[in-house]
Amino acid sequence: MGKRNKNSFRNKWRTMTEIGQLFGLSARKIGSELKRIGLREENGEPTKYAKENNFCHEVVPKDYPSYWLWKGNETEEYLKKSGLKKTDKSVSKKDSLVLSQVKQIYNYYLEAEKEWEEGNDKMARLMNEVIKDEIKEKKITNEMFQKLLRTLNTKRHLKIEDNYIIEV
Repeated sequence: MGKRNKNSFRNKWRTMTEIGQLFGLSARKIGSELKRIGLREENGEPTKYAKENNFCHEVVPKDYPSYWLWKGNETEEYLKKSGLKKTDKSVSKKDSLVLSQVKQIYNYYLEAEKEWEEGNDKMARLMNEVIKDEIKEKKITNEMFQKLLRTLNTKRHLKIEDNYIIEV
């Protein structure tokens, strides 16, 4: 993985999944914690306080629904000050970014698997080739993949071998 500029956009802004990984919690649990401490409304939108104090940033992709990123360091500190503690499943900030990339690949794998189950063999093979290329390009190791599976508490027995995700 290439080095990131300390002040790069993705170094500063994080998804709730990435913040959750810092505490060993799911994105859903972090969402609940953000509501508890007054940074998120019941409907999931950031509060006026969160917006005015620059805790969040709305991302508006061209062809997809908008979503919110959270200022990583500030949000992490605010959660800590509110009493949230890290668990034994916590990961470093660097690992959090890597795990986000691995999770994207894993989710794409699940989509390919669904295509296979629905009889769309050609599409599933094509998706698996894209996954293989992503694993190779991003230098995703089996160790990284296993770390993701542990954070997801999945019962699936999968591994990366020759840049493919396989069932074991």
